[in-house]
Amino acid sequence: MDGDLTFDPALREIVSPEIRHGEKLLWIGKPTPLRVVIQRHVDDLFSAVFVVFVMAISFSAFSSFGGRSFGTSGFLFWLLPLIFAAVGLYAVGRPLFMFWEATRTVYAVTDYRALILKPKFGGMSAASYPKLERVERTSFADGKGDLVFSSEAYRVSGRWGYRTRYRKIGFFGIPDVRRVEELLLENIPGSTRIGAG
Repeated sequence: MDGDLTFDPALREIVSPEIRHGEKLLWIGKPTPLRVVIQRHVDDLFSAVFVVFVMAISFSAFSSFGGRSFGTSGFLFWLLPLIFAAVGLYAVGRPLFMFWEATRTVYAVTDYRALILKPKFGGMSAASYPKLERVERTSFADGKGDLVFSSEAYRVSGRWGYRTRYRKIGFFGIPDVRRVEELLLENIPGSTRIGAG
């Protein structure tokens, strides 16, 4: 496949330890980090915006009290803004961490499977997808796009208890997305296209 990233030595060095004997590496690429965050962690982004909004209102309300004394309850009163700040830092920090993780994520296609390699403490973790029952492509005018071929369930707490949501898994913001889709469909057994955009 044509493309600057296909035979990038640094990316090949990352992927090579995962390639099995007799397996042929067909393509290597990297995501557009913002696409990963938007597609896979949109709930985290909404949560971060909401928490920052609540923090701003809370700090405004607390600061309006100035230096007033609240006796023995003063400590607990001033502890609340710190709790809000900690929650806010977590909510904002999570999408930022996901963005950082995406800048170091590597995608690969072999004649047997799709691979997603992500940074972990002390190395890389590899997720392997040897069967892609549903391949969905989203294309953009510049030739980049997304290929979604799996999903994972996760639980979120809501007003009425826990709900199950699904996070998309695939290659996000990759160049020459149509050609990569062809490689998946032609080489991975059971791969089926479910639509194109």
